[in-house]
Amino acid sequence: MPTSNRIAQLVTVVAALVLLATTRLRAQAAPDSLADIRASPATIRALLRAHIFDPRALESPAAVAALRAVDSLAGSASTRREFFSGFNRIWAAGPVSHVRVGRAPMPARAMMAFVDTMRAGQEALSLRWDGRVAILELRTMNGVDTRERISRAYGTIVAQGAEGLIIDLRANEGGAFAVVPLVGHLIARPVEGGVFLGRKWNAAHTRVPNATELDAMVPWTGWSLTRFWGDVDSSGVLRIRFTPMAPHFAGPVMLLTSRTTASAAELATDVLLNDARVTVMGERSAGAMLSQRMFDLFPGTHLYVPIADYHSARMGRIEGVGVAPTVELPAAVALDSALARLRRR
Repeated sequence: MPTSNRIAQLVTVVAALVLLATTRLRAQAAPDSLADIRASPATIRALLRAHIFDPRALESPAAVAALRAVDSLAGSASTRREFFSGFNRIWAAGPVSHVRVGRAPMPARAMMAFVDTMRAGQEALSLRWDGRVAILELRTMNGVDTRERISRAYGTIVAQGAEGLIIDLRANEGGAFAVVPLVGHLIARPVEGGVFLGRKWNAAHTRVPNATELDAMVPWTGWSLTRFWGDVDSSGVLRIRFTPMAPHFAGPVMLLTSRTTASAAELATDVLLNDARVTVMGERSAGAMLSQRMFDLFPGTHLYVPIADYHSARMGRIEGVGVAPTVELPAAVALDSALARLRRR
């Protein structure tokens, strides 16, 4: 029988799910407000100026052109869907990644509290075998369940004595902190990742922290999005270091990437390239390595703003550059090529 605490927890979960479903239904049923769309450019500019990781990014010709295109779009769009698709198309070619708009199932503050507890579901990853080679396909870095399942997968990989491991990130567009166990179970000693720089740092500097400054920083280990957003705002800089996790897989690793491998998946790829056992095969990654946070734009709509830029200890800034593979070849043939290499060992 459930305890009273367990019953209370279940009631809380059910109530939250009902609230989420009701909010979504209301958002779907509410008619598109042309007045909200027409007025949105001023709010978009204000939110970007107030929260983007470096306001100087908005002064570039590409940013000015993007904002003007949004002005025009807001004046002509007849539905919220048209506005969303147009806005995201404009900023997909814009000066920085991670600027977009989307439907809001709940207000931004509630969404921020929800993201650390969200579960990505069974489609987030799969583990299969080709002989003695384990193939771990990871499709997102989101979800507390994804982090748990990655650690369980490594337990299986080590227990069954895999002779090689393929990590497939070709369809992974990033997310949050599933990167921690993905990297942690492959390293034998701590590895420096890099630094996230927020607007407080960028307001005072035009450079990354030097070695002396980095040595004085305690590595950030919160691994919570809500904590991350608060800490990068308050401190302006977060030093990222990965530490070993058990069980440790010590065999050869082939990591697969494509042009759509992005964000936290790029972070993982970059960090693992410090290890000589890891070969990255496929295409240069997307070069979309910023951290975003959602803000309320108008009812039922969020604006996502990049609030931190990432600089790798190994290669510098990833945004706009991407991570180059060890072996460059079409992503479509990367898995077969990786299997062939491991079979020859």
